[in-house]
Amino acid sequence: SLQVTQTDMSAEDSEPPPAPPTAATAAVDDWPDEISASTDDVDSLASDDPGGANDLTVTPAELIDELLTAWCNEKLCPDLLPQRDDLVDCVRDQLEGMDRQVRLPGGRPTKDLAGYLHRLELSRIRYVTTDLLRTRLAKIQSYAESMTVGPNGGRWAGRLSKPEADFAKTYVTSMHRHFDSLVLNKVPQFLRHRPTELEAPRPNLDAFVFFRVRRPTTTAATTSQDDNGADGSASATTAVASVKPAAEAAEVELRPGEQHLMQFAPVEQLLIDDKILLI
Repeated sequence: SLQVTQTDMSAEDSEPPPAPPTAATAAVDDWPDEISASTDDVDSLASDDPGGANDLTVTPAELIDELLTAWCNEKLCPDLLPQRDDLVDCVRDQLEGMDRQVRLPGGRPTKDLAGYLHRLELSRIRYVTTDLLRTRLAKIQSYAESMTVGPNGGRWAGRLSKPEADFAKTYVTSMHRHFDSLVLNKVPQFLRHRPTELEAPRPNLDAFVFFRVRRPTTTAATTSQDDNGADGSASATTAVASVKPAAEAAEVELRPGEQHLMQFAPVEQLLIDDKILLI
């Protein structure tokens, strides 16, 4: 769990900005300059301090940037990524505090321009948070059969939060009960058949994805130069890669800023390790 400590602030201290702010700044201008949190299992929000301390400090802009990154990755990823309940809970806590600050006593919204802009940006951030959870639920519904038939969730072990895992089990049970009453109970016994683990819907890990490299790394694939003969050294270079059999796979160096098109399977772990960003 993630605990956030927020300092008290007054909505009267905010002044109308000179220009319409962006989603990453308008809603967080009145937040504290730093957010103090304590966690044992939040790797993506942890500092680079090798000391391994559990106390960490992030700025509101960094928090929103982390949320947008998680949202884009989940929307564009063909598979379900590890849950980010820590991040979602932290953002929700900050949104609730800011929403109270832009309202008058009694819960009425302020009528000044600054308050209107802040409420607008808070609504946008709230939409991103909700859509992130909605996208995950849609994937769970699509692959719930595969997520529940394997031992400990199979490849999805640890990727679902407890509420998500409970939802997947309940969803599968409800679908089975509905299928039994609608079809199986009305056909001869020898025709009654449920999908096995191999027949259950699974994500297409061979789907191609566009991604941008965030940290220097390597992956097992082959790349071909583009029509202009680019060697991949420029930050805006886009390379097309195809996966070869394991015996013929070659390591490809990925430099920060490069953009690539590649099958998802060989870069899945890079995405989980936050070394690439889907675009």
